[in-house]
Amino acid sequence: MKISETPAPSLIRAKENETLKKACADFEAIFLAQMWKKMASQAREMGGRKDQDRPFGAMEDLAIEMSAESLAGKDGNGLWKVLYDSLKGDE
Repeated sequence: MKISETPAPSLIRAKENETLKKACADFEAIFLAQMWKKMASQAREMGGRKDQDRPFGAMEDLAIEMSAESLAGKDGNGLWKVLYDSLKGDE
């Protein structure tokens, strides 16, 4: 008996779903980071400071991005889940 060389459709679908989950979580992380950066920029502007007046601006941005990545895809926010459910289709 010859074993089929192509993976079962259910395995392919599972791999595609995992890839989609990761993409949705990554999107949520990018969205959160951009939102937080914009909020921080607006807060600085209201305080009379400019974005250029940030000696550690790159480190601040990196900290925001790392925080957003850590929170995205977890049970907290859930935007990734809404995206995932709308994109995965019926099984």
